[in-house]
Amino acid sequence: MFVGSAGLLWQVWAARQGKPAAPGLESFLDGSLGLGYVGLLLAVVTGLFDMQNSPKNLATEGWLFFAVLHIISGVSLLVIYGILLYRRFFALQPETKSPDKPTIFLSLLGLVLLIVVGWLGGHLVFNYRVGIS
Repeated sequence: MFVGSAGLLWQVWAARQGKPAAPGLESFLDGSLGLGYVGLLLAVVTGLFDMQNSPKNLATEGWLFFAVLHIISGVSLLVIYGILLYRRFFALQPETKSPDKPTIFLSLLGLVLLIVVGWLGGHLVFNYRVGIS
């Protein structure tokens, strides 16, 4: 997902400079968004199973709040990038596939949320010892 968002932001920068998108960039963005979404879906599903089955006997007090934030953020990423995929493949016309303001906003929001989800996951493991046996 990071590659897709970064590629989309690069496409926006190129459009602001008045340059056409690089050849093959559209296909690259389509592929990276699609593959990234599949990876994100697998990460959320396996994370939910892991949350249920991971040992919590060494977890310190207060971990549940961060776990719920981590889950909500991960599911929100599924929704945001799902909307981006829908807009890219179905809502936007092929001749106007260049990013518009809602697409740019959703991409930036998704990129920030991706960083937050990663930080929350690391915080759960390293500070609260969730999933450590």
